[in-house]
Formats: sequence, structure tokens, C-alpha cells
Amino acid sequence: MEISPLLHPKVVHLAIGWMMGAVGFALAWLIWNRTWLRTAALVLAVAGSVALFGARQTGEEAEHAFAEAGRMTEAVHEAIEAHEEWGTRAWIGSMLWAVVLVLLSWRRWDALWVRGLVAILGLVLAYLIYQTGELGGELTYRHGVNVQTQAPASEEASGHGTVE
Repeated sequence: MEISPLLHPKVVHLAIGWMMGAVGFALAWLIWNRTWLRTAALVLAVAGSVALFGARQTGEEAEHAFAEAGRMTEAVHEAIEAHEEWGTRAWIGSMLWAVVLVLLSWRRWDALWVRGLVAILGLVLAYLIYQTGELGGELTYRHGVNVQTQAPASEEASGHGTVE
């Protein structure tokens, strides 16, 4: 199934928002120890993990579209590979963190050291997501990957552009 390469940034930013929200709720749970804070972190972590999977899929499509447009250079390929590696780390980390939150919710463990560990793991995950985003920004702003270019006059009138 072919997915629009322009979908990647939208899915990525949704995933980032959900995961950073999850980390924020986990930090709040560390401080205030309220069940609803843990639950909010859990729901956002699971949703964010699913969205990160979607980001990986749409990223693959964006990479293929860029290559098919004939714009793939060695430097761009290396930058894409680095971005993909960090993205994979972030996705795996998010899945593991979500599983930890599910287990803690199921077992109802809420000791201070448990909440602290969850918060630390969440901050590590936030770093993984940050690094992935930095590399994604480099792809966009330095190499022009997944940006809409000026459309031919016939497409400009209809409001549709091309992606390279």
C-alpha cells in the first residue's frame, strides 16, 4: 500500500506530542503519586508507540519517494540511515516503556523508587526522540528531503504540488 510521503511529518509530530505528554505525566506521577497521572502516561505512551510505528512506515515511504525522484545522494542516504536508526531506537524504547507502564498499572506498584525509575526511563526515551528529531530536521532543512517543491503551472492552479 502506497502512503503519501507528506504524511510522515504529520504522523511524526503526533507521535512526538503523545510521547512527550506521556513523559510529562510520568514526571507529574513521580511528584504527586496520583493514579490518574499514571493512567494518562500509560494511555499516551501506548498511543505514542503506535504513532511511532506509523512514523516508521511513513518514513520508509518518504525515503522511497525521494529515491525514486532521483535526488538520493550518498550524504542524504547516510543521513536517512542515521535518522532511521535513531527512530528505531526510539520506537523500541517507547514500546518497552509502554509495557513497563502497563505492568505497573496492572500490579498497582507506585512506590517512590518505581515512579522515579519510570520517570528516568521516560527522560531517556525523550532523549531518543529528540535525537531522532534533530536528524529529521537536518534531512529536511539541509538536504531538502520530503519538502514540497514548486508545482508546474497546471498543478499550481489546482493547489496540488509534487513531492521530491
